[in-house]
Amino acid sequence: MANTRLGLTNLLLEPGVVLKNGTGGGAPALIESAPYTMSNLLNGDRSSLWKTSVLTSAATYRIDFDLGATVSLNAGAMMGYRLATGVGPGVDFLYQTGAYNPVGVWTYIDTFGADRRDVGVVGATVSARSVRFLLSPGDVSETFSLGGFFVGEVSDLGGIHSPGGVHTPFQNRLETPLANGSVVIARLGDPGHTWTMPWNSIPLATRNILRSAQGRPTTFVLVDHEGNFFEVYLRGGALTEGLGGGVGLYDINLELVSMP
Repeated sequence: MANTRLGLTNLLLEPGVVLKNGTGGGAPALIESAPYTMSNLLNGDRSSLWKTSVLTSAATYRIDFDLGATVSLNAGAMMGYRLATGVGPGVDFLYQTGAYNPVGVWTYIDTFGADRRDVGVVGATVSARSVRFLLSPGDVSETFSLGGFFVGEVSDLGGIHSPGGVHTPFQNRLETPLANGSVVIARLGDPGHTWTMPWNSIPLATRNILRSAQGRPTTFVLVDHEGNFFEVYLRGGALTEGLGGGVGLYDINLELVSMP
């Protein structure tokens, strides 16, 4: 069991990042079904999808990004994943130092299975210039869509949360009572999650991470204590803050909401 962690910056959305697929010079080919092209992976919009062409278990598929500079990172993830056909791929997360070389040395970080809307891995912090997501399909014919990849450095909050925190998984549905007392249940979309998190008597370093989350204009990544990934936003863009039980300690309360 680990601590709660936050990934506030997706390095793939920073200036200078290049999706190498389809650029030639030995880089992997484009893997896409128009109009859901791979270029959508760099626009930061979860609802603007990339959809694969038909993948087969007899092959592996590389998605390569040149980050434009050497950066520190420890996490990679797929966000807004939805399987269309097949059973879903296994995904190796790798990185490369130095100038991008598609056939050069790539260092393995970890593997995860694409089986949830948001899924990824956290490893040791490394310095990298390029990253690769290597897909190994688990069926002879499969396709999926994706809102985007996440690559970045997740920050450890030093605990799960203070006592009194609540995680609420919920179904997105309409419940309509009828005159005879029965209830019609209509599913509206994907299930969701909310988290009410108190952080009591935390040090300045933890407070700074939470204040940085409050300053984010868009979504960020939550990795819970069980290693589950979620793309979330801070409800109302707000948190409450007070002084904690000692010098240099703070009390902060916040509410997070998952993206559908």
